[in-house]
Amino acid sequence: MKKLLAVLLSCFLTISCFAPVPAQGSDYTALTDSELDELIRKATAERSGRQTVHIPVAVNPSPDKYTWYIQDYVGRNAAGFGYASLGGDRLEAYGAGHLEFIFVTEDGMYLDIEDEALLQKYVVTGQNLAPNTEMKYIFLRDSNGEEYSSLVDFQSHQTIDLTVRRIDGTLAGDPVAFELIPIKPAPDKYTCYIRNYVGKNVLSFGYTSIGGDRRDEYGATSIRFSFVADDGAFLDPENDDLLKQYVVTAQDIAPNSEMKLTYTKDSQGKEYSNLVDSQTYQTITLYVHKLNIPYPETAAAVMETETEYDTAAESVSDASPVIADGTVMSHGDVLYRYTGDGKVEIVGYTKAQSSMSIPSEIDGRDVTRIADGAFENCTAMKSLLNWADIEYIGASAFKGCSGLKDISIPGETSFIGESAFEGCSSLKTVIMWGEPASIEKNTFKDCTRLTDISLPGSVTCIGESAFENCSNMSTVIIWGDITSIRKNAFRNCSSLDDVSIPSSCTVIGESAFQGCTDLDTVIIWGDTNIENSAFRGCTSLEEISITSGTDYIGDYAFEGCSSLENVLLWGRSTRIGKDAFANCPKLKNIPR
Repeated sequence: MKKLLAVLLSCFLTISCFAPVPAQGSDYTALTDSELDELIRKATAERSGRQTVHIPVAVNPSPDKYTWYIQDYVGRNAAGFGYASLGGDRLEAYGAGHLEFIFVTEDGMYLDIEDEALLQKYVVTGQNLAPNTEMKYIFLRDSNGEEYSSLVDFQSHQTIDLTVRRIDGTLAGDPVAFELIPIKPAPDKYTCYIRNYVGKNVLSFGYTSIGGDRRDEYGATSIRFSFVADDGAFLDPENDDLLKQYVVTAQDIAPNSEMKLTYTKDSQGKEYSNLVDSQTYQTITLYVHKLNIPYPETAAAVMETETEYDTAAESVSDASPVIADGTVMSHGDVLYRYTGDGKVEIVGYTKAQSSMSIPSEIDGRDVTRIADGAFENCTAMKSLLNWADIEYIGASAFKGCSGLKDISIPGETSFIGESAFEGCSSLKTVIMWGEPASIEKNTFKDCTRLTDISLPGSVTCIGESAFENCSNMSTVIIWGDITSIRKNAFRNCSSLDDVSIPSSCTVIGESAFQGCTDLDTVIIWGDTNIENSAFRGCTSLEEISITSGTDYIGDYAFEGCSSLENVLLWGRSTRIGKDAFANCPKLKNIPR
């Protein structure tokens, strides 16, 4: 243990801690015992004399959404900043992006970022990215080249290492040295730099993939870890209790080594934003040592020792822990929790994959809900296999899933929340078997590849901006008794060529069809009021018939309909707003 500790301490005390990895079976160091004792003495003295007063550094103001500056975390309590994501990471928002925290303890102990009580016992002593380090963003663009306001395609820094110590000064095991190496910023999405892992607890970084590997995310790709334990043990990547007992002592690829990425191209030669074709490194070998730290017993072990079993009635293997409703757990591709009605709600995903699956049941309970924001901004997902009878799809559930190509709404679905599929720019097909009462605000906004939609008879309201900017959508079939089409509902659906408004509809909202430049046929069956700018700029519209029961036509309602030739206005009492038919050069008898 002394020789291992010396290697780690020498990393801490010298300018560069990396040398060629020793061959298996060789000594870690050639230092004498007296030299080892002196090295340990120096490190201990440095630790005992650490500076306790920190002068905080003011963070620079962000000049725009593309540039942010790293905050000063030294001196802060580890529970006093950031938040635990559904994926089990500790994050902090920086504009439209976020930074992931990697906590490194003095003794190599794993610090559970979801355990707020444990975090409160630690204070930050150092960070590998200095305060005011610049972080750059590039945003995703839609098919027209327009930037999304909140979808980050690339950021120059993804993680930050924070060294922490217990407030009471105690160590669970021997001290472990860790060097705060600043990792170079990625200049673009084609270049990444290898991170520093030496001195970190094995469970404190990376994730376990669906395929059972331990990996770490680098931009649009990931790198697999290969573990070599000095005690010869096999480290099961899916055994968290085992992984947290080890600390990294060396890595075969040095920090800041450059990794180059190339991307897969489509048939037109255009690069996919998140499909990596090749990368310089695929695997990093990490040499690890088992810690001398007495971790608490696992929940299963505690239960086994504290529970008395009636062997005549049941066996130990039949026992299972009682899990409170709302506790977030993982299952395959997804994170989930129990609901109060004895069913399961999907709340997130374990790791972004191109294909994900929602099972019909988990732990013997039916899966019936997808929570608000469950898959939000999961840009890697291209297909979703849904085996469940989903009754509820929450707000922003799939918002920003720019790779998702098709979705089937199950027959059991009675509610789809606001912005549920907003920004799904690759979404071409929506099969709606369910019977929601309404299409909520922004539900399919900016789904620029969506070609058609059929709304079931249950839908009575099309919400504000529900299909705004669906520029490829040519067909909308309305089966039900729609009572209202809200503001901007189909605005800028430039490929929409005809629409039939049922007699049940009492109002067409402001700018509802504004900018639908291919719209040549509109059939209004009922006494429907038309609000301001409702059909403004519909340059292909040639004729419109308005019933006698229509009370009003709003300001600029048909302004700029340059092909409009006939307006059949059956009612004499219909109020016509300001410039309702302005700039309609082919219209001979302009209604007043």
